[in-house]
Amino acid sequence: MKSLFPEMGPLNSRHPFHADDSSDPRIVQWHKAHPEKFPIACFYSGDIIVSGMGSLWRDNKLIIEPMLMPAYWRSRIYENSLSNPVEESTLPVREIEDPCICAIGWGFEIYGHFLIEMLPRLLAAINLLKQEGVTPKVLLRSDSPKWMRNIIESYLLGEGSTISFDPRKERIRLKNGAYPTYPYYAHGFHPEVKGLIESIDGLPNHEAVKTGNYFVSRASMPFSKTRRTCNNEEYLVEIAKSEFGFSIITPESMTWAEQVKIFRSGKSVVGLSGSALHTSLFSNEDILIGVVGLVNPVQTHIAALRQHRMAYQITGFNIAHHYEVPVDPFRKMLEKVANR
Repeated sequence: MKSLFPEMGPLNSRHPFHADDSSDPRIVQWHKAHPEKFPIACFYSGDIIVSGMGSLWRDNKLIIEPMLMPAYWRSRIYENSLSNPVEESTLPVREIEDPCICAIGWGFEIYGHFLIEMLPRLLAAINLLKQEGVTPKVLLRSDSPKWMRNIIESYLLGEGSTISFDPRKERIRLKNGAYPTYPYYAHGFHPEVKGLIESIDGLPNHEAVKTGNYFVSRASMPFSKTRRTCNNEEYLVEIAKSEFGFSIITPESMTWAEQVKIFRSGKSVVGLSGSALHTSLFSNEDILIGVVGLVNPVQTHIAALRQHRMAYQITGFNIAHHYEVPVDPFRKMLEKVANR
């Protein structure tokens, strides 16, 4: 293992700008400092076999090292619809000679997981390998989203820098494999993730003077059995636009650079809890992020890393497969955000 950055603990969060229940145990706990420390590093091996969602095998044994397989993944490795390690262990093995990074993981097809886990891991491994004069390839599943391949080939390594494998038909042995550790654990990000994100060339710069309040809408997203749906989102969009002057953005209709520009130029971005708000990973401390509902602490941990102020609406409803957001507390939060 070679370290890029030494063991460090997550940064402290700033006090919330607004919360409809500031005593909620989740907000209290997620804004506390935690002593957990970990490095950003990379393992190198020519003996590891990759299968499924990025499961790593050595000597026919599944590698469950926490730096390479987070606890939430280990607890569900045999209980998901996308990967079955038992069946995968019988698939034929194809060898790849090129120096190649494997950073595939749980949620391999989800934008939020890509931002908070895969992207920093790729950046760390690329940094370490280029220090040795090596320009690597990146291993992807054949069913990885097109936008993921585009980001890697447009902003990280160049055209033709990805190699695909079919997880239903084969496993892969990387003869010159690089396996970056996770930069994000249960209690937050390694502080150097900020610098890794800032090192990406070709994205819009931070605006010195922030302008505009934005509401991120996913109402036009195609139906999905797995996607959480807010039943009154169209009404929330109308309130944000008509009553408080928010500009409405739909990430699925924008390029990646256009999305990043919003988060690097806007005064505030508000939206339903989920991946669309995770682009705030690219913002600096001047932005205010408003989150409607809480699923997990990720948005709070991004805010700690980038030193954002946060606004929360969390009471009176639970994020479920279908849910409805109370509109009066929503109005109260938008009023505070718009008038700050």
